[in-house]
Amino acid sequence: MIYKTLFMLFLLASLSFAAWESVAALAIVTSLMFIILVYVIGNGFNIEMLKVTAKDEMYQLIALAFLMVILFGANNIIDTFSTAQELVDAGLTGKDANMQTTAMLSINHTLENMSKVYGSIVSIDNAAGKEASQGVSCNLQGMGYFVSGCGGFSMLASPFSLAGSIMGFAIGELNAIYKLIDVSSSYALSLLLPLGIILRTFRITRGAGGFLIAMGISMHLLLPVGILFVDMLGDSFLASDYAAGYESATSLGSIDPSCRPGDTGDYNSNEAIDVYNGLRGDMKSFMFLVLIKATLGPVISVLMMISGIRFLSAIAGAEVDVSALARVV
Repeated sequence: MIYKTLFMLFLLASLSFAAWESVAALAIVTSLMFIILVYVIGNGFNIEMLKVTAKDEMYQLIALAFLMVILFGANNIIDTFSTAQELVDAGLTGKDANMQTTAMLSINHTLENMSKVYGSIVSIDNAAGKEASQGVSCNLQGMGYFVSGCGGFSMLASPFSLAGSIMGFAIGELNAIYKLIDVSSSYALSLLLPLGIILRTFRITRGAGGFLIAMGISMHLLLPVGILFVDMLGDSFLASDYAAGYESATSLGSIDPSCRPGDTGDYNSNEAIDVYNGLRGDMKSFMFLVLIKATLGPVISVLMMISGIRFLSAIAGAEVDVSALARVV
């Protein structure tokens, strides 16, 4: 009778949930049906080992269901606190206003700014390269000379190349974490979590099931939380008195490489130095984009996901560790 009652409760819960919650509830119902089937077979053939196994698995399933309740609550709490102005501007409300969407909008905003900066660096690098190639030549009766009055601009090739490489790697890193969050929001709880719940029903596949559960939860929760956490740190830093000069910019507007090939005096060398100093000064405003938004954010997200997988695997990987579960609560 108790098994029928639990079955009806889980079935009603599965119908009351929505989206991934419904899939997870149905997976728990499927696991419950397997356990009931094992108990019925053991009871019908009077196999005591099967009946004991079914009872043990029932306790594990109840503990796992409790863990899913904690996940459901944590997901709703984080979604509630992750609302941002970007969501309002994009017109996203209800189920679309979640932490995954907030994190992806934040990454998109950073990508747009960094793409503009990267385009500005490429444009100025091309202009400086053209200026460096200019010169004055003279030929008289088979003899001549060449004066590169703009040769000082060749010194800019290395710093602009380095700046472009750093920006390119940062843009690639942001695109990678964006795709990872996008995939996790689509498949982490709708595929990995229910598959892990079902596999965890059987003792022989319990380790694999616990790992899939831990991976699904960590990808869904901790990846976007890492981005949102770094955004909070960044906003706090920009609001402080120490952020002068570090406000993120989108172009190198103050840099204008220009050279007069006929002037071999100090003008052109000083112009090249001014362009270099302008790049060095303006790059300070891009440190926030490159180091905080584009580098620290993805690194923190991945580290949080890996730590979450390790911690949750210890809880759900084999027998559910009730003491560890209590520490989560």
